[in-house]
Formats: sequence, structure tokens, C-alpha cells
Amino acid sequence: MIYTSYFANIRKLDKQYTNLISIARKSPDWFKGREYKKLSPSWNILSEYKNSLLPNKKKIYTRRFYNEIIFPLDSQINIIIEELGENPVLLCYEKPSDFCHRFLVSYWMIKRGFNVQEL
Repeated sequence: MIYTSYFANIRKLDKQYTNLISIARKSPDWFKGREYKKLSPSWNILSEYKNSLLPNKKKIYTRRFYNEIIFPLDSQINIIIEELGENPVLLCYEKPSDFCHRFLVSYWMIKRGFNVQEL
């Protein structure tokens, strides 16, 4: 099973979740878990999204994230899952109600046949 969550939720997680992995471009200074930058958005993608005033900026971000980050990794998904280890919890900043690349990664993994659950 692959899990997802966000940094502010870590302290609420059951102690069984020990394989905490940041997929954020920059993790909080206090975070001492692993980082997996392969699944992080580039600074360019992030800054374009944050600075955009376009009403369709989520759609643009999604397209860029899939084209530049996910699609090049698609043939390596089994290696990525192996590298993440057993029961990984993929973390970034946004709450489940907010738009986030974590959900794009989850969707990709689910479409490729893996079980993913938000904690």
C-alpha cells in the first residue's frame, strides 16, 4: 500500500507509519524523513503556478507536471515503487482539500495499478 498525507498531519499519524517520504520541492527544516525529489515539481513549474493569475492555472500546472515529471518516469514506475520501500507515506504541504501535486502522483500510481490511500 502507498499512502499520502501532508506535513502538518504527521503528528496525528499512527506510529505504524514510519516510512515518511517528502515529495515536496523543499521540505520543512524540521522534517527528518527521506526526500524523493523525482516526484517533486520543478521550481519552474511551481513558480509559474504561484505567480499566475490565469483562471486555468491548475490545468496548466497539471499538464506541465505530467509532461515534465510523470511521463518521463512512467516506464520506471516499478523501480520507483521499489525505491519508496514498504508502505511509504508520500508527503507535501497541502491539505486534502487543496490542489496539490501529491494527488497527481496518486492518480498516476492508481492508474498504473497500485493501491494509494490518503491518510
